[in-house]
Amino acid sequence: MSGLQCSRAVGEDMEVSVMDGFIPVDNWDEALEIIDRSRRAADQETEKWQWNDIVPGCYVVRVAHGLVIFSEIEHDYAEPNMQGFVFGAHYSVACPLGELGDVHRSTVLAVIDKEQFENAKARNWNVEISYK
Repeated sequence: MSGLQCSRAVGEDMEVSVMDGFIPVDNWDEALEIIDRSRRAADQETEKWQWNDIVPGCYVVRVAHGLVIFSEIEHDYAEPNMQGFVFGAHYSVACPLGELGDVHRSTVLAVIDKEQFENAKARNWNVEISYK
């Protein structure tokens, strides 16, 4: 028996996104296929400014699972299957000391300057975001 268990199989006609959370699968190959399909879809949804302006050394903000997350981008990936991702340190009220990890460019709402990043840090990442 496989270590992967599920309550249902993902059908070909279902839209899936790794970014949305848990997706049950029947086997590892299916999991890799879903991840690859989701990555390609996210790459296609990435806007020109997200490809051009999200660079090592910049600061960005995004919202995930109801949390405002501030990130300091450390580096890009050169590997073809990772070009939509950037690596950095990510901070929020849930993780005020930060954690290292990848984020897909398509999830970034804005590039911010260092002063905005430091202001959020001074408030322990407890900020409100308004959209204009």
